[in-house]
Amino acid sequence: MTRNRLARIAAVGVLTSVLVAGGAATSFAADTPQPTATATAEGHPHACARAQHADKRVQRALDRIQADATHKGSVAWLRARAAEADQAGKTDRATALRARAGRREERVPKLEAAQKRLEDAMAAHCSTATPKPTPATTS
Repeated sequence: MTRNRLARIAAVGVLTSVLVAGGAATSFAADTPQPTATATAEGHPHACARAQHADKRVQRALDRIQADATHKGSVAWLRARAAEADQAGKTDRATALRARAGRREERVPKLEAAQKRLEDAMAAHCSTATPKPTPATTS
């Protein structure tokens, strides 16, 4: 046999033994009872901080999407740019901007659902959950 062939056979043997041993270790680990712990701010402060950070990011995205036409990135801003493109005779650009605005608007229910799940998780597991400030409305 050639040296390369012997090396390949040895590599396959080693890989097979590792996979078999790994499967045995996994099945052994599955038989042992796992300790149950509740996720609290004392036990998992990083998880609660990440949840608060994610909640702020979701709120910023919602604020941006639902803002008026003066706020860059909002649905109204995209539609205003589409109207400008229509007036300039750039119908392809206007169509693309309207499609982009539609996709962005479709994200609102998903973001609101994610925000609700984050708030529920923080209320259940984080003792330092602070209430979310309501956005100021201008009249």
